[in-house]
Amino acid sequence: MERNITIKNSLVKFLQSPSQAILMSQLIYWKPKSRNNWTYKDYHELSNETGMTISQLRTARNNLLSKKYLSTKVRKIKDKNAVHYKLTTKFFNDYENFRV
Repeated sequence: MERNITIKNSLVKFLQSPSQAILMSQLIYWKPKSRNNWTYKDYHELSNETGMTISQLRTARNNLLSKKYLSTKVRKIKDKNAVHYKLTTKFFNDYENFRV
């Protein structure tokens, strides 16, 4: 099933990258459904959800990690590795200050 992804203009301007904003928007969407603020997705799931290539997702993820806006860890889910993502307090604080 195809669905729309909503991306706030302020998030694109803040991150200065549409691809980073798409990834963050998707992780923000999944945050209320997460366990202990950790959301697990593999690249294929994120690619299907966002329309981004795996290469674009890796680049966006690495840039967000370097900004310390995202934390990741790898854990097994149903006998396969899944990357778990967590949006950091730094991201929320910086983004809130940017919007003020």
